Amino acid sequence: MLAMKKDNILLYYCVSTIVLICMLTTWVVYVRFVADTVQNSGFSLNHVASSTISAITKPHTRNTDDILSQAGKEYKNVLENIHKYSFNDAPEGDYTYALWDINDDKIPDLLVTDTYEVKKNDSDDTQEVSSTRVFSYDGNKLVAPNNVLKTLLGRYEHSTLFFYRNHKGLVFYFPESEEWYNNLSNNNPSFDLDTPFKWKEVSYTLNGNELNDSTTVVDYPIKKNDNDTCEMDKVVAPVFIPINDATGINKLINSNKRSDKQKAYDKQVLQWQEKGYQVYTGTVKQLTPEEAYNYPGAPVTYTGFSLDDFIRINNNPTTTVLALDNPRSASSYCNGTECGYRPPSNLMNRVVIILDDGFIHNPDHDKIMNYVGKRVTFATDGMYDTVNNLPWGQPVLTSSSYIIQELDPSLDEYK
Repeated sequence: MLAMKKDNILLYYCVSTIVLICMLTTWVVYVRFVADTVQNSGFSLNHVASSTISAITKPHTRNTDDILSQAGKEYKNVLENIHKYSFNDAPEGDYTYALWDINDDKIPDLLVTDTYEVKKNDSDDTQEVSSTRVFSYDGNKLVAPNNVLKTLLGRYEHSTLFFYRNHKGLVFYFPESEEWYNNLSNNNPSFDLDTPFKWKEVSYTLNGNELNDSTTVVDYPIKKNDNDTCEMDKVVAPVFIPINDATGINKLINSNKRSDKQKAYDKQVLQWQEKGYQVYTGTVKQLTPEEAYNYPGAPVTYTGFSLDDFIRINNNPTTTVLALDNPRSASSYCNGTECGYRPPSNLMNRVVIILDDGFIHNPDHDKIMNYVGKRVTFATDGMYDTVNNLPWGQPVLTSSSYIIQELDPSLDEYK
C-alpha cells in the first residue's frame, strides 16, 4: 500500500514537471514570435526603453519667454546692487540703463551708465560725461565684462554712444574737430564751412566675457543730401531709463505673461528702432506760457530769457508737447555753426518733447493736434537742443519724419 502511494506521488511530480516544461516552451516561442513581429514592423523595444529613460532624465527645455524672463531677473539684481560694480573710480552720479541686443543672440543686453560732471578745458565750466558697463545674459548665466566705457574728451568735443541697428555691437563717435575750429576761428580764406568733421569711431563687440574694441576714422560720417547714405544710417541712439524706474526690466521679467498684442507692439517698436527712430510713450498736451516756463522737471537756468520775453516774442500762446510717461534720454543735435557736423548728444532725464510752438511751427506737424489730450506712442529720427523754446532744456522735434499713434490701453499691463 505504501509502495503504491510512493508511485502515485512520483507520477504526480513527473507529470507536473512535464506540464511546466511545456508551458515555458510555449511562452518562449510566443515571446520570440512577438519580438520578431515587432522588430519586422520597424519598432524597437530598445528605442522605447531609451526614449522613456530620456524623457524622465532630460531637463525641461526653456522657451524664449522663460529665457528673457530670467535675463530680466538677472539684470534687476544688477541694478539693485549697482554700487558693487566698479566703474573705474568714476564718481557716483546719475545711474541710468538701456536695453539692446548687442551680440545678435535675441536676448537684450543691459548697459548701465553713470553720468557726472567734469571740468571743461581747465576752466570753471563743466560738461556731462559718463562711464558705462555692459551686462549680458547668455541663456544660462549673467556675463559681466570688466570693461568700463568712458566718454572720450577732446579740446572741443566729447563722444556719443550709439547702438548698431543690426545688433552687431555698440560704438562711440568722437568728432576730431580741432583743425576745423582752428580754421574757423582764424578765418582761414581757404576754409570751406561745408568741410565735414572727421569722426573717430571706437566700436565694441561682445565676445563671451570680453568686449573687443576697434578704432577707425570716418571721413564722411554725415549726409551731403537726403539721398546719401552715411555712418549715422548704421546706428540708433539708446534711450536711457533712470535706474529707479524698472519699466524696461519688468517687461523682460514678465515676458511669459505678455499677450500676443503686447508682443506684436514690442516687435513694431523694435522695427522702428532698427530704422533709427527713438521711441517714446506719453500724452500730447498744450501748455500755456506760464505752464511751459514752470514745467516740473525742466527748470529755467539763468539765460536772461524771462517769462515776459517768452510771451512777447512767441507768436503762438500755447506750446504743444509730448509729456513723457517717465523721464528718458533724448538724442538731439545742438544749435550753432558746427552742430550739423557733430553726432547728436544724448541728453539724460528729459521730461517732454517740444512738438510745436511759435518758434518752430511746421505745417508737417499739424496732424499732431489731432492727438491733444491722448496718450500716444511717438517715434522720431530728428530732434535738436532747445535755445529759446520752453519747457527749458527739452528736445525739440525738427524732423518731418515721425510716427504718432494713439496707444491702446491694453498694452500697458506689463509695460
